[in-house]
Amino acid sequence: MKSFGQFYLTEARGLFKGHHIGDDVVFKEGPYVKEGSFNIVSHDIVSGVHDKIEGFINKGYEVAQQWTGPGKAVTDSDDTSKHNDGRIIVLHGSKKKVIVVVFGKAKNETASPRRFNLRYSTSTESLDLKPQSLGLQEKPYAPDSFANTVINAVLDRKDLDTAVRGYLELLVEYYWNNYSKEVADDIKNEYGDVLSEMPMGQIKKNFGEIIGPLAIIARKSDLFKSIGFNSKTKILIPLRGNEELVDFYLIKGGQKIPFSAKSGRSTTNLVKPGNIISLIDANSDFKRKYGRSLEVKVMRDLANNVATDGPMVAAYNLRNSIREFKKISKEMLSHWTSNSKSKGRSWNYDPKLYEDYAKELGLSTTGRKKPTFGEILYYTETTLAKASKKDGILDYSEMFNEVVGGAVNYINLVRMDRNGLPVWETSEGGRSTAHLRTKNGTTRIATDKVGLQVHTG
Repeated sequence: MKSFGQFYLTEARGLFKGHHIGDDVVFKEGPYVKEGSFNIVSHDIVSGVHDKIEGFINKGYEVAQQWTGPGKAVTDSDDTSKHNDGRIIVLHGSKKKVIVVVFGKAKNETASPRRFNLRYSTSTESLDLKPQSLGLQEKPYAPDSFANTVINAVLDRKDLDTAVRGYLELLVEYYWNNYSKEVADDIKNEYGDVLSEMPMGQIKKNFGEIIGPLAIIARKSDLFKSIGFNSKTKILIPLRGNEELVDFYLIKGGQKIPFSAKSGRSTTNLVKPGNIISLIDANSDFKRKYGRSLEVKVMRDLANNVATDGPMVAAYNLRNSIREFKKISKEMLSHWTSNSKSKGRSWNYDPKLYEDYAKELGLSTTGRKKPTFGEILYYTETTLAKASKKDGILDYSEMFNEVVGGAVNYINLVRMDRNGLPVWETSEGGRSTAHLRTKNGTTRIATDKVGLQVHTG
């Protein structure tokens, strides 16, 4: 077994203290050990925990583990029905979706994942696979030159484990050699037994934009086949950071065709509202068609305000359209925006202003614990997001496909299969769907703005 010790996240990194959404964990013991890595999708504290559990089960999730606290697994003698509150850790694996439930009000913010029979699979922070770290320059590359540059850079990276270097090299070789069956067999035979130990979080997140162009150009590729790329197509990766929607261009006959590379289905893959607004404002037809829509008004509120204020401003402006937002008064909004600096440090709960709205969001306003700034903001964000999903009043899919889809093509490295080969989805044929989503939590306050989650395929 090859060693990947340098990539392990330390036990001291509390499971909830940092947000850790997007990190990978594995089960230490039990039936889910064989399932390999699971990606942390969320780990929120909820009220009505039993109803929430039932909701996840109805969506096809399995309850992998239940706890009453760190190191305290639920036993037959434990009465969990007495708990109304709890934390639900949502985990997505390559084949299964599961939840881990921690009953009770305790936040357990500094608890080690090992006290919940989990450990971080591999670091999603210590492995740099960005184009600059692989020797790529901002210039057009022929496919052979591009592949050679990447492979040579990978093999020279002494900070990478030997097995990681070998695996990355073979991923490039696989597409460079036209989806080679021989290379696929090499990946399976040489690295199949250690794939779950590799830093897949960073490989998926950053290496997708490296191998994506080769996966599209290869002669046997079914990706964006309608565009008709071939071996004469060149690859250009912008490195200056001033093209936020574009990760790479494929140049065909002198035409630069833009692509955005995403990874997985986690909350990290969000399109910023300001980017979409810029595209609409720059096109008179788009502005005429979508400029006065509720969808664009919400995006402008999110883009034109700081992260703590944007969702609340948007919610206030939707108060006549969404039931939960009807209780937001002008006085409440003014109090919120006046005290939202430093993530609400100067904010205090005023029941005269907030109680009716907090109740509409499903927050408890009785007892000693009152709703926090983070809780009110987070549930405002999730209520906005819900309104943009199926049967909601906001529909972003058509607008996204016409405005953004017409400006950039999406390729998504969804996951690695059991043999270590990438599984892709694309926006080809206008099949993308989009809805609002937050990357924040009740204790991870406004670190990122609400954006559009894109689903390809």
